[in-house]
Amino acid sequence: MDQPVRYELVKTDSRTGARLGKLHTPHGVIDTPCFMCVGTQATVKAMTPRDLKEIGAGIMLSNTYHLHLRPGHELVREAGGLHEFSQWHGPMLTDSGGFQVFSLASMNKIHEEGVEFSSHIDGHKMFFTPEYVMEIEQALGADIAMMPMGERIGAHIIKSKHYLVLIPAVFMIGALITVAEPDLQVLADQFETLNRWTVILTVAAGVGSFLVLALVRIIKKIQLTQILLALYVLVFAVAGTMAIDNGTFIPVAFDSGGVTTGPITVPFFMALGIGFATVRGGKNAQDDSFGMVALCSIGPILAMLILGLATGVNEVSSGVSALPEYGDFGAVAAAFGRGLPGYIKEVALALLPIVLLFGIFQFVFLHLPKKMLIRLGAGLVYTFVGLVLFLTGVNVGFMPAGTFLGGALAGTAVPWILIPIGMVLGFVVVLAEPAVRVLNKQVEEITVGAISQRAMLLSLSIGVAVSVGISMLRVVTGISLWYFLIPGYAIAIELSFFAPKVFTAIAFDSGGVASGPMTATFMLPFAMGSCIALGGNVSTDAFGLVAMVALTPLITIQVLGCVYKIKLMRVERSKSAKQVDDGVTVIEFEPEGI
Repeated sequence: MDQPVRYELVKTDSRTGARLGKLHTPHGVIDTPCFMCVGTQATVKAMTPRDLKEIGAGIMLSNTYHLHLRPGHELVREAGGLHEFSQWHGPMLTDSGGFQVFSLASMNKIHEEGVEFSSHIDGHKMFFTPEYVMEIEQALGADIAMMPMGERIGAHIIKSKHYLVLIPAVFMIGALITVAEPDLQVLADQFETLNRWTVILTVAAGVGSFLVLALVRIIKKIQLTQILLALYVLVFAVAGTMAIDNGTFIPVAFDSGGVTTGPITVPFFMALGIGFATVRGGKNAQDDSFGMVALCSIGPILAMLILGLATGVNEVSSGVSALPEYGDFGAVAAAFGRGLPGYIKEVALALLPIVLLFGIFQFVFLHLPKKMLIRLGAGLVYTFVGLVLFLTGVNVGFMPAGTFLGGALAGTAVPWILIPIGMVLGFVVVLAEPAVRVLNKQVEEITVGAISQRAMLLSLSIGVAVSVGISMLRVVTGISLWYFLIPGYAIAIELSFFAPKVFTAIAFDSGGVASGPMTATFMLPFAMGSCIALGGNVSTDAFGLVAMVALTPLITIQVLGCVYKIKLMRVERSKSAKQVDDGVTVIEFEPEGI
């Protein structure tokens, strides 16, 4: 498969919740609901591919179990995949062979790890596990049977039942992916009193440790709400201990949790969660696939708090640079040219461990086909170029511009103007975050259109605007971050006991979505420039903005989840009432004698 499958919601019936949609695949678009023809062994009996196209077949279904037996999935791979093998060039779906668990019940034995089949052809033994079935489907090359890189690595890691193998492998993945996160690199450059690599490696260790914890949670089927409650109690306990002697470091620690969940870590960690949960299986596997990012956001906070306690750092000095003066466009281009080589080297060093790690998995476990490796290689090139341009642009021009704007506004006769302007900027920043739109679409699909993308975007924008407004109020007045973080997280945790579980998981996962590159590279420097101009303490007054922005989705999405839950209950009550009304038969009669 050359690109991910994407679902487009077209229309939702407000009364029944029935949906019309389009399923976009690499081999065509499927209008749902649709007619799916059955080609168990990659052919529909008595019909040619042309016949199927003429009658309007939207997709063909083939069977993993039968194709594994005859002609064999490796032979299909060598033929170019199912599409070339069958000469059907429309969308294809391969099932997992799960139906044969029941239809061939007398010829198989079910174990915890998988199903042992006896071939109905010659009786030879086969053992199907979830990960092996996915390997077969990958070889077949169907459109709807594909796990991305993160999912496949996650699936292969969890195959090992030995924690001595699992823990180091997962820790290394979490740490290496975090080192490449551009938002973290931007934050680390903000400090003068802390070495940037000390910050990066501390945060990476925190993420790696909590990625291990997230894996254990999935394996042991621990409720996300319970573990979040315990961890945030621990976080605030450690922060409270630090506040006695070293409170200035607390906003920095909470900001580190927000910047860690950025465009590199979030997709990979969510894919790992899907891979872990898919192999583990169970009725709650889909819900448990969320929550990876939520836990990995807590790790950096604890790690940085521990760093502050261990080093005794009392204040973090800002490394904000002033906006340079350029005479013309040539001077601007020259500034970018001077910064480019350093960031090329920096990004290459950050991505190299990830490439080596994937290379090891590919050689030992994955064995992805050449076509998929080319696609992944192209994606890596795009990532490299994008990160280089991003870091160069941010450090040469974008961050200094934010600092200058904040300082200029704070230097006016009415510094309180920072609050409404900050709120407007916060509202617009959410609109500019591409990951927010992905999140909104996901929620709309989960709620079957009950919560629209527009409602999600508006609520997030308003929430982040309020968060930035509160942050600028702190800059102007010096109010402690404690007065907002403690009530905010208390509300979020309390909502988790009422909102649907999947909304709680998505909410805590998406905390880093709102606090993306725009927040770390523009809004934080904006607050720092304002704070410096007002003569405030950057450590306590400016830092903490990212943490406030990351807090917003935790509340907003869970509130929407509660709204969705109420709407669903009303629909169910309406259906029940209608069924009762439809089931009543009224018999009219006249008594004798009247």
